[in-house]
Amino acid sequence: MLRRSQLKQAVELWMREGDVSRVYGEVYVHLVWATKGREPVLLPDVRRRLYEVIRRQCTTIGVDPLAVGGVEDHVHLLVSLPTTVTIAEIARRVKGATSHFMSHEAIPGKNFEWQKGYGVFTIHRNSVESVRRYIDRQEEHHRKQSLLRDLEIVAPEEAPQVEACGLG
Repeated sequence: MLRRSQLKQAVELWMREGDVSRVYGEVYVHLVWATKGREPVLLPDVRRRLYEVIRRQCTTIGVDPLAVGGVEDHVHLLVSLPTTVTIAEIARRVKGATSHFMSHEAIPGKNFEWQKGYGVFTIHRNSVESVRRYIDRQEEHHRKQSLLRDLEIVAPEEAPQVEACGLG
């Protein structure tokens, strides 16, 4: 994440002498998706290996994975989004790679699927660390809360109201 002085330098460089041929962006996105039928198949050992697959796939497509976490029935992913990759591409490729991993390595012989949709939330750079901590502490959160309740409390002082989006 860029510091304020680095951001100022980057913007000044981008605008210097009318040179807007450079592209600059600082976009953070939090994605959430669930197993089909909310089946609790992502056991701790599977999750550890699954998160590594997610990190590798993000790197392959040029996305910086800042945090990966979840519990038995869903996954959270926080990324720094480059200007060349769409959110839909991230979701499609990461869910595809992880479906393949689950079906062929983690639980071979089982018909593993993710739910078709996903949740996506843009994150202000000032909230990146709190969202990262939230994702890192998924197991702790879910001992007490449901998914939709968790999405509402990511950063209560800053977060907009979250409406039901098929993740509950």
